Amino acid sequence: MALRDPVVCIIGAGPAGLVTAHLLQQAGISFAVLERQDADALRARVKAGLIEHRTVELLRPYGLADPIVERGGRVGTIEFRAGGQALMLDYAGLCGGRGSYSYPQHKLVGDWAGQLQAAGGDLRFGTEATEIEQSEDGAVVRAVRGATGEPVTVECEAV
Repeated sequence: MALRDPVVCIIGAGPAGLVTAHLLQQAGISFAVLERQDADALRARVKAGLIEHRTVELLRPYGLADPIVERGGRVGTIEFRAGGQALMLDYAGLCGGRGSYSYPQHKLVGDWAGQLQAAGGDLRFGTEATEIEQSEDGAVVRAVRGATGEPVTVECEAV
């Protein structure tokens, strides 16, 4: 099975892949995101999530800060531990009182994936990239659908 031929093929629906997909979509550049996990597994895999205020502000113009601001908690201090010692850092004090947001990565990924799909983004869950071939003319990504083992080929300009 060949997916529609996008300009960009993004491998992985983590934060970086999803932000890239949103930016491409808003710029009118076609893309396909291949994510090896199914949607439920991606949203269930618990990961940490601490996002700096300046990162949230960079995401704001693209509509990606809303879930963080609406559902994330504000954090002013950060604790580092090493060699049995704990060090508390007044992060907000160092950043003009702004601090960070605490928002678990799996929830953020779920929100951004949902936003992308609602906007018509091409997000293919359960599709694992297995090979990338690149030439002067572009790239070919070979993948397999996890549930069926069906081969998938994506021809694109960039990966």
